[in-house]
Order: sequence, then C-alpha cells, then structure tokens
Amino acid sequence: MELVLVTGPPFIRAYAGSILHTGEGYEIGTFCLLFDSPRVFSKEDITKLQGFAAAAEKVLIEGYTVSR
Repeated sequence: MELVLVTGPPFIRAYAGSILHTGEGYEIGTFCLLFDSPRVFSKEDITKLQGFAAAAEKVLIEGYTVSR
C-alpha cells in the first residue's frame, strides 16, 4: 500500500491523533497533528493534544446542541 501523503508532498513523517466523540460517546473523527520530520512525542505533547481534542469536542457538541 502506498500512502500518497507519505511518499509525496507534504511527506508526512510523524502523526499524533486523539479521537473525537459526541456527547453520547460515538466516535466522529480525529484531532490530529502532522509533521514533515520524524519526532518522538513526549507525555506533555500527548497531554496537550488530548486537551486540544477535548476543546474541539466541546465546540462540536455545543454547536450541535445550539443548532437543534
């Protein structure tokens, strides 16, 4: 399998993601970070990523609630 975003531009070399959930717990997407150079993610990096994902979930849930 050839992954175009790895073998060609933007040449992704590192990825970290956190699953986004609805208020009911359904998985609806991923909040992710992509890098064009290899890297190791620290515990602090993962904690920050999870915090950003939680903030994104909150915005999505509040937006959905308002639009209902």
